[in-house]
Amino acid sequence: MEIDLVHLLESEPMVLIFLVIGIGYTLGHISIAGIAAGPSIGVLLTGLLFGHFGFEIRPAVASFGFALFIFSVGIQAGPSFF
Repeated sequence: MEIDLVHLLESEPMVLIFLVIGIGYTLGHISIAGIAAGPSIGVLLTGLLFGHFGFEIRPAVASFGFALFIFSVGIQAGPSFF
């Protein structure tokens, strides 16, 4: 049984968004010269990369992804704010 990954990602937007989040979160923890970008920047850059290759999602799912992005930025910056 073969799985066409591109077709799966195009037909199931929630799989696409969580794949982008997972890859971006992992890339955000990689440090180069002792500097790690962080999970928020990793997810943002991964989303830009997937968008560059033509992956699109519906506006409702995009709003959900944007809410998750804002949440992750708040969780990351919140403790240092107070």
